[in-house]
Amino acid sequence: MQIHKIPIQVSRGEWQWFCGMSDLHFGSAYCDENHIKKDLAEAKERKARILIVGDVFDLLLPKDLKRFKTSDLAKYLQNRDDIINECLKRCFELLKDYAEFIDIISLGNHEFDLIKYHSTDIVLLLIELLNQHLQSSKNNHKIIHGGIIGYLQYIFSCNSDGGKRNTNILYYHGKGGEAPMTKGILDVQRMKINYVYDVLFTGHKHNLWADTSINVIPSNHGLIQWRPCRSVQCGTYQKAYDIEKNVSSISFEEQKAFAPKEIGCAFVKIRWTGHQTNKLEIKAEV
Repeated sequence: MQIHKIPIQVSRGEWQWFCGMSDLHFGSAYCDENHIKKDLAEAKERKARILIVGDVFDLLLPKDLKRFKTSDLAKYLQNRDDIINECLKRCFELLKDYAEFIDIISLGNHEFDLIKYHSTDIVLLLIELLNQHLQSSKNNHKIIHGGIIGYLQYIFSCNSDGGKRNTNILYYHGKGGEAPMTKGILDVQRMKINYVYDVLFTGHKHNLWADTSINVIPSNHGLIQWRPCRSVQCGTYQKAYDIEKNVSSISFEEQKAFAPKEIGCAFVKIRWTGHQTNKLEIKAEV
């Protein structure tokens, strides 16, 4: 697990937006690229920091005998032998205009399978391309390569009083099956036992929701503080159901009769208010 410190300059009481994205499944025939572009454009408009927490790529390859079907590949990958190269190139072209807003791209189970069976970390290759693009644009921002789980500690620096306040965001791609009854809420409840965070961004199960809770902590001045905690499960960009052009070519989700999933990202906004009280406010929008 890694902890990355990221400074943010704000005015007192100013909201800072964060955009959590997961499970883009780029390269899949069912990937909704138009919705990805729409959410990225909205994040840019809000000046949100973007966190992409795994399964950026689908990449079920011909050697993946358990699940590979030619019809599962996006059209631009069909009839190609360089599937990884072309998928990487197209994903870079989509993300490059938003690179300065992306703080981290982390690994998911699909990327881990690619490392395990094909010795290729495609997320690292993507980040290298995006960081080279930023450098060539004279932008000093660098995107972080995230693992399956880790912390981003955002250090809010107030322009008016010079105070610094830490906000801990935990990212975790997720694991396990679909969880059709609980939608993954039990996974988050278990994580709260072992991890302390202000905001959690997780994915994998393709559900989209936000859970609220409060942590009670004593302050350095002997006061009781209520510190908000938000656990956010990001949606997916892989359409589970569509009009079938061929009844033998259907998605994995449809084969398993999984529930249709919400397409899209989650937005969270955070601000620190008060000079002495250092009150933290967090609101989630899904």
